[in-house]
Amino acid sequence: MNWLPWHRDDKVLADEQSDTLDVGTVLIEISDKLPQHMYAHWRVEKRFKGPGDQPHVSLRNVSDPYAHKLLSVSSLISARRFQLMDGAAH
Repeated sequence: MNWLPWHRDDKVLADEQSDTLDVGTVLIEISDKLPQHMYAHWRVEKRFKGPGDQPHVSLRNVSDPYAHKLLSVSSLISARRFQLMDGAAH
């Protein structure tokens, strides 16, 4: 899987950043099929304990309020498709 461009990106969400996923944080979903200016932006709407007491997040698309995702934080990190949006870019 290392041939995918985001697997080589050092900006993807890492384990040590999992505590920074607070409500209001914006994540960028990287895709190899879209140009960078069209990447989806997701805002953390809620953080909660899911099955097995694992931390989960509820994400809502910034551009489309009807699109949402519920993911465990560990799967969000292991997907290696998400990165934190820079504070200056808000």
